[in-house]
Amino acid sequence: MEVITYENRNKAPDDRFQLFAKRGKDRVKTGDVLLVETYTSMSSIKNPSDNSSSIKSGTTAFAGICISIRRRGVNTNFTLRNIILKVGVEQRFFINSPLIKSIQILSRGEGYRRAKLFYLRDQPGKAFQIGGLVRKERERKAAAASK
Repeated sequence: MEVITYENRNKAPDDRFQLFAKRGKDRVKTGDVLLVETYTSMSSIKNPSDNSSSIKSGTTAFAGICISIRRRGVNTNFTLRNIILKVGVEQRFFINSPLIKSIQILSRGEGYRRAKLFYLRDQPGKAFQIGGLVRKERERKAAAASK
């Protein structure tokens, strides 16, 4: 099992394992606002008999507050929550998934002292507005691309 874990760590294109380490200076904590970009593979959806699942076309982004982190070695995952069109949306991401393009920390969560923030489901006003942070990140990327 240790060999499989080591091989998967070497396959990751970025420092995902350091982001979700149990201890570390730059680790992700519950309450942080994350932006996750994922690949969307339309060709494998249209033709399921085709074995070319490695074709990756297009990306989507989901930003939300991290309400839980489940550290289980290779199966480490985290849950993001956001309110979209007045509806609470939660999405779980596995850090070893080949469909994840990048994970960015938009802001650090201050004032959260719990390991799981499931109480934010009942109190959506406690989580701050994420739309402004995403807009700033897109403007920063556009400015960097134009240079």
